[in-house]
Amino acid sequence: MLFLNDLPSSDFNTLFQYLPTFYEGLKGVNEEEQLMMQTYVAAVPGSFFERLFPDNSIHLIHASYSVRWLAQVGLNQWRGLTRHMKLQIRTLKKD
Repeated sequence: MLFLNDLPSSDFNTLFQYLPTFYEGLKGVNEEEQLMMQTYVAAVPGSFFERLFPDNSIHLIHASYSVRWLAQVGLNQWRGLTRHMKLQIRTLKKD
């Protein structure tokens, strides 16, 4: 499953217009690879500073564009986010 996240004010329509091309590209692989690459796309509006998904529901998160916004975060909010990230890393290492 692939979850795309952005603020609720963003327009996901343009992104979803590219999905047929994305799925068409998946058809070129053999049947076994196709089963491994079954992809379900969903848009999840909300801020990445708040909980977006239930506990234990996400295995990997990649946020390349969010780095730009982290530079604009106040120092106190950044410290809280850093503590939260360290706690998440410790939890993942235990698992």
